Amino acid sequence: MQHKTIAFVSILFISLITASAPIMADNQQTLNAIAAKAMTAQRNFDYQTALKLWRSAAEKGDPNAQYHLGKMYQLGQGVTQSDSVAKAWYRLAAASGHNIAQAKLETLQHH
Repeated sequence: MQHKTIAFVSILFISLITASAPIMADNQQTLNAIAAKAMTAQRNFDYQTALKLWRSAAEKGDPNAQYHLGKMYQLGQGVTQSDSVAKAWYRLAAASGHNIAQAKLETLQHH
């Protein structure tokens, strides 16, 4: 009976992992598409569009978008310049392992 329970739990676990993989992949594809549009908008100095797109991805937990929002606040691109808001976004990105955000955060903390 114990072997059947272990087998069932193992199958259930594997099913959950594989079922969530396409969802994660779809989510990453969506985030990648948002990032591409945001980068294009930012390069074209369309900061309002870039801000809206980065915020959308950042609120979904994308550390790259969180970093870019921090950068926009640090530089005052389409927003009122604010080191404190920049630090908050950099902290979120750094907490997810974004190395550049960590470096920016350390630089801002020394000012």
